[in-house]
Amino acid sequence: MYCDWNILISSRKKLTIFVCNRDLYDVRRVTEHHILRLFAFATLFVRLLRQGLRTYDSPRYRQFAKRLGRLIRHTVQYASDVWEGFRLVAMCGLC
Repeated sequence: MYCDWNILISSRKKLTIFVCNRDLYDVRRVTEHHILRLFAFATLFVRLLRQGLRTYDSPRYRQFAKRLGRLIRHTVQYASDVWEGFRLVAMCGLC
């Protein structure tokens, strides 16, 4: 099995993408259209989870509310990482 490491370095942190065979995630192939679709989906998903947090805002559902909050945080982090990778590739493409 052929594997390759692609590392993009930004001022804040390293964005590491592990690529193997058919399961490719190549940040260079992400277009503006993909970014807009990701942001649209992430926004709606976070709004849906926010409504869940409002609904289950009681001590009885404390653990569930924590999981919803964690899922919101992970969604925002993922969208931010994809955006950062896209920006880095776009800036390097202009060089």
